[in-house]
Amino acid sequence: MEKSKLTLAIVFVFFLTNIAVEAQELWYGDPNKSVKSSFRRFDSGNAGDNCSNQSNNSSTATTVTDPEYGKVWRIRKPKGQKRGEFARTTGTVNSYVPKDGDVVYYGWRWKIESTPNINSGIAVWQWKTDASNQNNTQNYPLNMGYGNGKLSLSAWGPCYPSWNSCSGSISQRMTVLWNKSVPEDTWVSFVLKIKMSRNKDVGYVEFWYNGEKQTLTNSGFQDYKVKLSADGKRAYHKTFDGTVVYPKWGAYNANACNFDVSAYYDEMRVAKTLGEATPSGTSSGSNQPPTVSITSPNQANYNAGSDILVNINANDTDGSITKHEVFVNGTLVDTDGDTYTPYLITNLQEGNYTVKVVVTDNDGAKAQDTFTLNVTSENMPPVVSFIQPSSNLTVQEGYDIFVEATASDTNGSISNLKLYIDNQLVRQENVAPYEWGHDGSPNPQEVNGLTAGTYTFRVVATDNQGITAQDTFTLTVQNNDGGSNSCSFGTPMSGGIAAMDNISYTNVHVLGSGGPSLSNFREFSIDWDPIYNGLYKFAINTNNGVPSWYVNFSDTMSYQLQNASPEVTLSNTGFSGLDGSYWVARDGDSFVMVSKTAGYTLYFSNNNQAPSCANTARRDTVNKDSFSFYPNPADKSVLIQNIDPSVYEIMIYGINSQVVKKIKAGKEDSISIDVTSLKNGLYFIELRSSKEGTRRYKMVKN
Repeated sequence: MEKSKLTLAIVFVFFLTNIAVEAQELWYGDPNKSVKSSFRRFDSGNAGDNCSNQSNNSSTATTVTDPEYGKVWRIRKPKGQKRGEFARTTGTVNSYVPKDGDVVYYGWRWKIESTPNINSGIAVWQWKTDASNQNNTQNYPLNMGYGNGKLSLSAWGPCYPSWNSCSGSISQRMTVLWNKSVPEDTWVSFVLKIKMSRNKDVGYVEFWYNGEKQTLTNSGFQDYKVKLSADGKRAYHKTFDGTVVYPKWGAYNANACNFDVSAYYDEMRVAKTLGEATPSGTSSGSNQPPTVSITSPNQANYNAGSDILVNINANDTDGSITKHEVFVNGTLVDTDGDTYTPYLITNLQEGNYTVKVVVTDNDGAKAQDTFTLNVTSENMPPVVSFIQPSSNLTVQEGYDIFVEATASDTNGSISNLKLYIDNQLVRQENVAPYEWGHDGSPNPQEVNGLTAGTYTFRVVATDNQGITAQDTFTLTVQNNDGGSNSCSFGTPMSGGIAAMDNISYTNVHVLGSGGPSLSNFREFSIDWDPIYNGLYKFAINTNNGVPSWYVNFSDTMSYQLQNASPEVTLSNTGFSGLDGSYWVARDGDSFVMVSKTAGYTLYFSNNNQAPSCANTARRDTVNKDSFSFYPNPADKSVLIQNIDPSVYEIMIYGINSQVVKKIKAGKEDSISIDVTSLKNGLYFIELRSSKEGTRRYKMVKN
């Protein structure tokens, strides 16, 4: 009898133990079941998701057999579609709903491939919020992005009372917690530990990549950053918002429209423990392979007889590199031990060459990189093109433009560029930047003042061996008294639109004839960020709620505002006569939309006085700032001061237009740049600003 009781007790304890173990896994995205078994839905395209190159092919979620991991999920988002995403872990069979106060682990294995390769960032995972019956201050508290071979994890700060009510771009509230180079078509695994809380000092996130816990940072932040633990392994952040939060896996955003993306998922789990959430086969104790990249040579074409130095950048995060090998066309030509000495290939003859570098770490793992060279006996011609404007341009009499060209020579150097208008020489430029008609030109009006007619602008580049190349564009000058719309305000413009940080206008003037009726207009607002090519708001408020009190066209319109001839196309606006295509421009502080097909202009202003159209050609310019740098000439370093906050990148060019220094600017007022490695000669400092475009200054290195 006592033995029976003991046996029953053991069985009962074992049964309870099994229940406890099984309960550690809260949800599993089972590829052996249907999508709806594990996910609430698959988003293949929501309202307003249309791409400018919209495809009729829908995004799909299927399973495929992977040679390494067996049956896995595959999301395929075709080119011309904006979205393909699994949404919410609330399926009919497997279901888990995140709750405020939960501490859980989200784990999965992932790889991505695309045609063409993804060269601009797309969202591949989102921790989304749903407002429902209350405001959500974060559209997505967390997300992961992928582009240019890099994967990143970012946190997004809140905005009150709702996430889209603050001035400025939403990206100003983003901070990058982690990023890493991850090649396409490469399986990697993740685990995210999330403490869910509406309190930014209580909620947190921790992150494991390929089984190793990662150190998190605040990178690239502007208006928001997280609080990090002392060891950097935990980021405190508001992780619960709105009514509910939930994960989304896939490919999404406007950039995704340009790519045919396939994303693969395996062992998708939500669990209470790290061990349960970590995909099988992931071990933090496994050796990580080394990395290597060839840094020199860095150009593809050379003349016969050239000497080429092979230099590399190699690293091993969990050990050391013990061997370096250099191969040319498959033949081993150099071997080094733990220290690499750059290898010189001398007197190359005509032909094609593949340089391969292989490194081996202390555990025997290898990595390699290759570079292909083309050696010719003849001089390669230079390459030249106009960049301002970058295509044919139509303007009104009295226009004001400047012209800029860029040139390069793969196996020599650029001697000069000459600009011609209808075969008449304007002026020769001997050093980059190659510009005509700017404020610092010998004659700032050298490309302006042409009367009505058609003119051919031609730039001719000559290299150091006398070989030439050319590019052309056509400038059409229209008579101000002719055409259907005299209020064209210099459109199409020769440059893009500078940043407009949540600017609003209380007046609209419909100039010309045939324009829309905007009698119920109350306010127009625009939020445009040229750095990210983001048009976050292009909206009209009405005074009578027709077609709505607030109508934002930014998700349904198409636009090109970064480059020459900026334009927008509106459709299904709900305003009679407003649909159509427009050239756009700035006129001082005002914003102008000039109909391409009819004789009217929409002039948005904070002045109730309608403008005169007599001055119809203006640049989108800004006032000069107090920027300065010294010493000049410079010897060891140059100090750049009074940097405008809108400057996001600083470049230094040689006289052959080759970039020799690139610095990402933050909020610093001043930056010191080491120039000791530069050869003596003339250089150009270029400031790239989200508000003021590009400015260049000459610098001499002694």
